[in-house]
Amino acid sequence: MIPTAGLNVAKIKQNIEAYWLQDPKMNGPVKIISAARAASLGARPGQVIPVGGCVVSAKFVLGRPLATVEKILGLKTGELSGGGALLRLNRFPKPNEFDLAGYTNVAAYPGYPPGLGSNQWVVNASIPATVEKLAGPGGTL
Repeated sequence: MIPTAGLNVAKIKQNIEAYWLQDPKMNGPVKIISAARAASLGARPGQVIPVGGCVVSAKFVLGRPLATVEKILGLKTGELSGGGALLRLNRFPKPNEFDLAGYTNVAAYPGYPPGLGSNQWVVNASIPATVEKLAGPGGTL
C-alpha cells in the first residue's frame, strides 16, 4: 500500500470507482492466481471463489502470456510457470473494502520485484469472483 498522508483518499477511491464503471470489462478489477493455488481451490471455469488481496485492471493482463503477466504484475519469475487463473470480481469493491496500492512499478510486498507499471489495489474483504480463464503452462490469459 502507498502512503496516503495528505491525500484525499475518499476522492481518489471515488475516481477509481468511476474508472471501473467507465469500461467494466477492461478497467474492472481481476485477480490472478497461480495454477497451484487454483487447483487447491478446486477452480474450474464459471466457478465462484471468494478473493482478496492484490487486484489489477483486466486490460493489463487479458490476452497476455503468463510470463509477461508475471513481469507486468511484479510477481516472482516462475510464479505462473505452472499455469494461472484469471478471476473477475463479481462486484466492485466498496471504498472501505480496498486500499490504494499505486502501480506495480513499485513492489507491493518485500521480496517481490517491481512490475512494469499496471495499476493495482489491495482488496481487504472477501469478494466473490468468477473463474473466467484457466491457462496451462506457457498459456495466455
